[in-house]
Amino acid sequence: MKKVLFFLIAVFIIIPLVNIGAQEGLSIAIVPQALIPIGSMSGDFGFGGGAELNIDYRMPFAQWLFARAGAGYFSSKNAITLENLSLIPIFAGIGAVLPAQSRLSATLAIEAGYGTGLYSGESGGSLYYRGDAGIQFAVNPAFALGLGVTYHVVSSKPNPLYQGIGFGLSLTYSPGRAANRSKIEYQNIQLDPVFPVFYKYYDESPIGAVSISNEESGKIEDIRISFYAKRYMDEPKFSAVIPEMKKGESKTIPLFALFNSDVLDITESDKAAARITIDYSYQGEDRRSETQATLELFHRNAITWDDDRKAAAFVTANDPDVIRFSNAIAGTVREDGGRTVNLDFSIGMAMFQALGLQGLNYVIDPSSSYAELSQNKFAVDYLKYPGETLYYGAGDCDDLSTCYNALLSSVGIETAYITIPGHIFMAFALNLEVEEAKKTFLNPDNLIFRDGRVWVPIETTMVSEGFLDAWIMGAKQWRDNDEMGRADFWPVRESQDVYAPVGASSAGEVDIPSPSAILDSFISENRRFIKMEIDDRETKLKAAVVSSVGAPRDVNRLGLLYARYGLYPEAQIQFEKAAERNSIPAIVNLGNILYLSGDYRKAADSYQRVLKLSPNSSRALLGLAKSQYEMENLGKVKEIYTQLKDINPELAQKYAYLGSGDTGTARAGALNYREVAEWKD
Repeated sequence: MKKVLFFLIAVFIIIPLVNIGAQEGLSIAIVPQALIPIGSMSGDFGFGGGAELNIDYRMPFAQWLFARAGAGYFSSKNAITLENLSLIPIFAGIGAVLPAQSRLSATLAIEAGYGTGLYSGESGGSLYYRGDAGIQFAVNPAFALGLGVTYHVVSSKPNPLYQGIGFGLSLTYSPGRAANRSKIEYQNIQLDPVFPVFYKYYDESPIGAVSISNEESGKIEDIRISFYAKRYMDEPKFSAVIPEMKKGESKTIPLFALFNSDVLDITESDKAAARITIDYSYQGEDRRSETQATLELFHRNAITWDDDRKAAAFVTANDPDVIRFSNAIAGTVREDGGRTVNLDFSIGMAMFQALGLQGLNYVIDPSSSYAELSQNKFAVDYLKYPGETLYYGAGDCDDLSTCYNALLSSVGIETAYITIPGHIFMAFALNLEVEEAKKTFLNPDNLIFRDGRVWVPIETTMVSEGFLDAWIMGAKQWRDNDEMGRADFWPVRESQDVYAPVGASSAGEVDIPSPSAILDSFISENRRFIKMEIDDRETKLKAAVVSSVGAPRDVNRLGLLYARYGLYPEAQIQFEKAAERNSIPAIVNLGNILYLSGDYRKAADSYQRVLKLSPNSSRALLGLAKSQYEMENLGKVKEIYTQLKDINPELAQKYAYLGSGDTGTARAGALNYREVAEWKD
């Protein structure tokens, strides 16, 4: 009974320490042991056994160092008298942890205390000291199994009261690790304000970053970081997966977000609750850490000019109001407007004239001026969506450029922003070869030639003054600033690879000018353009025809001048005159006029006439293949196209749709090149 009482007293002295069990550094171990007596007692006592209860506390300032308090009960039988020797030690000491792997560790400790012995009905006590070593394997953060060896000594004179070596198993429980499910420290959270128009951009570009530190007692693995903003995200977005972080290691992790389209309903700046979640594995156990943050969201029209490509996100070519407006203009031009240079140029001209008919005005908003805000790359500007500009009928330079870009983009014409100090305007591309453009336009300096493409620069703030004046001013601004290295050119399609356009709704239904008004305005401006371009050249070419007594070469050149500006009847007259004298260039060009006019059978006859005179004429082969394609004689197309590839592979490659048969690619190519003619000078 006495030995039980002593053990209970020892246990009740130690147990109150467990009240601090919520601390990470505390652990409790039960250690059953087998005892082998050594020294002077080895002949009197046999093998014994018992158990002890140890409480360790790791020092916060040095996690490898721990303090220990414990109590135990051991017994061993006298080999002669067969009486039991019971030993109840109470002890305390210090030790060190030597981590070998994330789950495996070794310990060394020395302790001292008081040992009470019970033998033959009598009790006594003396100084108790010991040393032990062991290894532990963490089953999970809260529980570990171990093996250990302990050297026990209860001192006495002249010989120790007891001296032996214990071999034991241990079961260690760390209540603090079980209670505190995570030891991730958030050192810094930085969230940038959200611009709704770029909500697709944040799926692949960081919205901010979080800096974390691993404060677990060992390394953590399979770390997954996610971000979630209530109301504006449908589900958390995984931002990163990190294989492992060592104990005490810190990392900064970029955060990403996949917002839903609800952000485009924000008309006034807003805030949302955000949550950062970190899931990871620690010693085989899954753990989770979460923290809250506040996310600021700007209104849907907000933009900063730190990257001019951002404006491309506002080019909403698929906006129903934009499509309805642009298709009405393009349809009118295709059906009744004739051709000037090429169809893209005609549509670009008509679209700009239609904006003037719509009553659009250039209005500077003092609180949202590109000239002012573009100087401060991080000042928040207000940029209208195209449907809003059409509906409200006004905008500044960035609003008008964006609207015109969207209208042209919606009918398949490539566009670009041009930025110069304090100003933004635009350009649109022509489906025209560079050399052909230089031959066609009176002043090629009014064009931009980039990467083999031909672009028409337009000063969109001059919307009420007409296409030609806006073009001339746009070209001047480009030349003046490009020469000084102050002009930047941003193709919209390329910019939208980074800043994807959004599906913002318009402010309301947009009225469209009547087809007759559109046509009248376009024809009037087109006449101005043709007169400006050809008057002087026409006079000189007519004089050359008279001087050469109607030489086919001069007559053909006069016809080419008319053809390039869409004056097909005038051009046909000249080509027929030269064709009567078997001029191969004139017969090719006559075929082109007939083709562009939709008379594919007569066009084919002209091209075949050329091939009788010059069997290897690549332009005649091309024209014949295109005519046969439009007449759906695909077998003949393939045969003719094969000849063309042998004679002029480069020209054949340009019109590769002819070799594609009746496919979607072929039909798209036919649509793109139906308005293109390879003129023969």
